[in-house]
Amino acid sequence: MCNGEYSTRIRQERENKEMAQSPYDYAFYEQLKEFIPHLKEASFSGGEPFVGSKFFKIWDLMIELNTNIKLSITTNGNVLNDKVKYYLNKLSFHITLSLDTINPEIYKNIRIGGDLNIFLHNFDWFYEYAKNKSTYFNVKTCVMQQNWHDLPDLAEFLNKRNVPFLYNNVFYPPNASIWNLSSTKLSEIKTYLENNFVFHNQSIVQSYNAETMKGLLRQIDSWQKQALYSESFELNKMTTKELEKFLLNNFKTFILNEQKENINSYPFSYLEIEKIITKLVQDTKNEYLVNNGLIYFCKSPVEKIISEFRIRNYETIKDRFIQACKFTC
Repeated sequence: MCNGEYSTRIRQERENKEMAQSPYDYAFYEQLKEFIPHLKEASFSGGEPFVGSKFFKIWDLMIELNTNIKLSITTNGNVLNDKVKYYLNKLSFHITLSLDTINPEIYKNIRIGGDLNIFLHNFDWFYEYAKNKSTYFNVKTCVMQQNWHDLPDLAEFLNKRNVPFLYNNVFYPPNASIWNLSSTKLSEIKTYLENNFVFHNQSIVQSYNAETMKGLLRQIDSWQKQALYSESFELNKMTTKELEKFLLNNFKTFILNEQKENINSYPFSYLEIEKIITKLVQDTKNEYLVNNGLIYFCKSPVEKIISEFRIRNYETIKDRFIQACKFTC
């Protein structure tokens, strides 16, 4: 599931926010001219690369200056017009399609504005394109609350076409991710997938896909054990102060294990983390919502939260915290 940080359309239509100011001005493209002739590889993803003009401008420069770059692109597969085909044919792209389900109703709910029939038609075109260009073709799937029960059918669909696939772990938004579900629900998901996955090995690709599925089962098993561990603390019975103390202690323990000499010499210091957590609690007035958000953070992998704190501004962190407040079970 994409969000407004990467997709202008989602930012405007789903999140009702103003369009973000693009950092890609004329000077940016002029600066690229120095580097493109020496470029070996480039990857394009985030939102939908075939929508908007920024990537087309870069590809124009590549057509002019260097057509031998190893290019990779991740697309939702719903945009395939003459303009897109022009650039695909002028350059050589490794293709990754984002596909989370082959159920039309689920697809429509996940991929807002998308059409599974259009995708499937384009899927065949991209497949033939990659074969003719001798480039790589695969599928990435986000494992979510909305589609986990459809994963066996999707795997079978791809295995029949001998297409390799891999899974993306979704940590946000909370109402889409499965890692934060209860141990009972995660056990249910794991059992269902174990009983319904079919592990083919008639080709190298199918054997690769079987290992991918087994890897997902191991990941869910790990999340289920982590959920059991979190549930043992009965976080939902703690007060706001107790949750805040528990969370900060998680950070302190992690940072001390990573950087024993000085807790504030870690790339993102404990004091900075404490400041953010305190401000989030102060800025969220409703105690019930605050506690939900803190529980979500308490259950989250510590390194994941620290990474988010390092790369996001406070308003984005606050927005994600509020989402967690609303959807934490």
